Amino acid sequence: MDEVFARKPEMPKIKVMVNAHGQPVGDNARRFSGAIGVRVRQKISIACADWRLVDPGIKNEVWIDIKVLFLGCIIFSIHDYNSFATFSLHTRNSLI
Repeated sequence: MDEVFARKPEMPKIKVMVNAHGQPVGDNARRFSGAIGVRVRQKISIACADWRLVDPGIKNEVWIDIKVLFLGCIIFSIHDYNSFATFSLHTRNSLI
């Protein structure tokens, strides 16, 4: 994860593609999921039994950290990685 979190702000964001269901797919899907996991473990106690009970402000801090590093891309066809549209990772409803 060092290669993700050691990135400087002026560096381009890491592209992560998501399918029609909002699930990360492709080359950077594992990095994206791993980065979320690392940030969540850094901010939220492992003793937390229910994600829905976590303070929304803390969830938002995690999401802001992730958005700095990653650029989202929607794949229109799972078999066509060249055909995608970028989107901003501002829809955090699936995270909260």
